[in-house]
Parts: sequence; structure tokens; C-alpha cells
Amino acid sequence: MRRLRAFALALLLLPAIFAAGVSTISAQVDQDSEAASPFEIDASYHIQGGDQIAIAIDDDPTLAQSLTVLDDGTIDFPPVGVLNIGGLSPQEASHLIALHLAPYMRRPQVVVSVVKEGVLEVTVLGDVKTPGKYELRSQGRLLDAIAAAGGIDDVETGVYPDARIATPGGGDVATISLQNLLQNGDISLDVPLEQGAVVYVPGRMTFDVQVLGSVDHPGIIVVHEGDRLSVAIAAAGDSRQANADLNRIELTRHFANGTVGTYKVNLYPALEKGDERYDVVLKPGDTIFVPEANGAATGQGIASAILYLIGSLLHF
Repeated sequence: MRRLRAFALALLLLPAIFAAGVSTISAQVDQDSEAASPFEIDASYHIQGGDQIAIAIDDDPTLAQSLTVLDDGTIDFPPVGVLNIGGLSPQEASHLIALHLAPYMRRPQVVVSVVKEGVLEVTVLGDVKTPGKYELRSQGRLLDAIAAAGGIDDVETGVYPDARIATPGGGDVATISLQNLLQNGDISLDVPLEQGAVVYVPGRMTFDVQVLGSVDHPGIIVVHEGDRLSVAIAAAGDSRQANADLNRIELTRHFANGTVGTYKVNLYPALEKGDERYDVVLKPGDTIFVPEANGAATGQGIASAILYLIGSLLHF
């Protein structure tokens, strides 16, 4: 795992796109043994929602099954029923299943294998080379997410900003010193990410844009260099009362040659699919108009949830 962290760190500093690998892990135990299996590759791995696992019982091959762990960490394994194996190692999961099989057979020998890791979907925004939504391995960490987004865009000064992390489950926004992580090598700051997390890396410079229309707080919004349209709208507020239509946003931009351009932007593909092409990079002096929706727009719940997370990163 240390080698993987070092590899992700090297990608950030070079910078390049990180490609996460998939590991296969197995463990074999019986009810009275604590010895690790000789087949075990990484005893520190913990089973996560979305993992595909294989369960084999030496005493009864008919019980062999391939299952997908649900998001809450549970599986439904007859004859014992629903078991929560989320967060357990394959060895620990083998013990748990063996214990529950004990009433049905004598000294069951259980083999649990993680044949394919689930994926972790996270969104990376701010001053990174390619912001958007990314799939990481199920135990992905902060460095994995930033590396997947191509690394930090503006590091000419050698001074890194603090990254901010918000998760759908709520709670406090986590603030991580990238200076200590990347420059000082404090790997403890390479924190694990949760499903649906949003990572925001603010740029060094700030400037003003104007957000008008169906938002909670229309007016001048201060954004950071590298911020995109979604950040400005999240900062202005997208509550249910605002009733914003995010697929008909108008962006007005003044160019250095004196010309003015107005563009219509559909923000939903960016929020739902992480397609940064629809999430325009902001420039100083931009004016954004958000029209009122005629009824509930398609995908509004998903989009609003993501904007809420982005807003929590800006207002923590």
C-alpha cells in the first residue's frame, strides 16, 4: 500500500492521470483457527459495498456462491441469511460465515475471496487539470482522487492549498493541508474517501462574478481561479425555494477585444455524469443568469444534492 501511495504522489507531482488497479484477495480459515491463509495477498484489505466476492464451503460445494456486497456492507447468504461483512477482511468474513454455519454443519471450512473490487465514485473540482466525476478503487484515498483529475493545475510557486472534502452523509467538511501531504510527506493526511464524496482544491487567486435569477443569494460571488460554473451557482444557493432551471443557464462574458458573448449552458450533464465540458471555467467579470424552472426539471434531485455538497465546501 505504501508503494501505491508513493506512486499516486509521483503522479501528482509529474502530473499525470492515475489508473487504479484491482486486487484479488482470498482467505481461508476454519472455525477454530486464527492462522492467515497462504493465499492471502493483502490482509489489510477491508470489504466494501460493491465488491464482488466468492464464498466456498469445503464441506458442501453446493453452497458456493458469487455475490455482490450491497452498499450497506451486507450480503444475503443462505442458509444463514443477511450478514454484515462491510469493513471486514476476507479472513474475518470467513470466520463470521463459519460461525453462522456452525448450527448446520460440523467445523465448516470457509473460503472468502474478493474477486473484484467495487468502485468508488467521487467528484473533483477546483484548481485541478481535469475536474469531473471519477471512479476509484473501493478504498480510494485523497491522492487517488486528485491524481485521477490530472493533479493540481497551478503549482508554480511550490505552495499547495488546503483541499476540502464533503460527503453525502453530512458531517463536518474535512480540510487537508496538501502542503504537508505533498511537500512534507505526511501520508497520514491521505485520507480515505466515501462514496459520492466531493473534493475541492481552491486556486490561489480570487475574482468576482455575478449570479442573477433563480438562486438564493443573487449578486456578486467571489470565486477562485480554476472554479467552474457549478461552484458559482452552489455559492449563490440552489435550494428548493429557488426553483432553478439548470439546463437553460445563460453565461455572458466580456472579452479583451471589447466583444460580448452570451452562451446557453446545460449544467445537468456535468453534475450527474461529471462531464466537465458542460461546467464552464469561470473568468473575471462573468455574469450568470439562472432562469426559473417550469415545474421539476429532470435530474433536479441529483443535481441539487451535488450542488449542496459543493456549497458546504464553500461555506464551511
